[in-house]
Amino acid sequence: MEAAWKAGIVVVVAAGNEGRNNSFGNQGYGTIHSPGNHPSVITVGAMRTLGTVSRADDMVATFSSKGPTAVDHIVKPDLVAPGNLITTVAPHKKATLAKSLPDNFVDRSVYQIGVQASKSTDYFTLSGTSLATPVVSGAAALLLQREPGLTPDQVKARLMKTASKIHRANAPAAGFTAVHDLFTVGAGYLNIEAALNNRDLPVGLAVSPRTMFDAATQTVRLVSDSTVI
Repeated sequence: MEAAWKAGIVVVVAAGNEGRNNSFGNQGYGTIHSPGNHPSVITVGAMRTLGTVSRADDMVATFSSKGPTAVDHIVKPDLVAPGNLITTVAPHKKATLAKSLPDNFVDRSVYQIGVQASKSTDYFTLSGTSLATPVVSGAAALLLQREPGLTPDQVKARLMKTASKIHRANAPAAGFTAVHDLFTVGAGYLNIEAALNNRDLPVGLAVSPRTMFDAATQTVRLVSDSTVI
C-alpha cells in the first residue's frame, strides 16, 4: 500500500467498524487498525444520512472506528462520508452475505415502475466504513479526471481541506452518543463540490498529523511538523 502511494496511486481505506467496541473502556477510541493506521493513506469513517437530502441532520455512524492509532497516535480517520444503509450492487444470491442477510435485497418496486413487490437480485443495502470508502474513492477519481497531474498527497490535502467541518459536542444516535471530534470525523464530512472547486497545489507530504497526550494537563495536542502539508 505504501509502495502504491509512493508510485503515485491514491490509496483510500476503510477506518473499520469497531466504534462501539468498549472492551478496554475506551468508548471505541483507538480502534483503527491496519491498513487504516498508515499516516499517508486516506482513511474514511462513516456517516448516517438518515435518508434525507439535507446534511443538517447527518451524524457519524456509531459503528465507525475512531482514532488515534495505537503506538504512534496518528489522527484518524482523515474524513468521513455516507456509509449507513447504502444501496449497492447485490452479491450473488448463493454468496454467504446474500444467504445470511436476505432482507437486505432492495425491493424492485423502489426503482421499477409498475412491478409487483418482490426482492431484487441486482441491489443490496449495507452499512459500514467499507461503503463510505468508495464514495471518497469516487471523489478522488473526479479530482484526477479534472487534473490528472495531481499527486496522491495533493488529492488527500484537497479532500481534507474542503471537507465540511461538523465538529460538535454530542449527537445522540441509535442509543449511543456519538461525539463529532477530531478522532471520530477527522477533517470533516466529504464535500465533493468544494473539492472540485479547489485549485490548491500544495507542495509536500499530506501525512495525517500526530498527537501527543499531556498527562499533567490531561489534554491532547497536535504535534507541529513543518514538512507536512
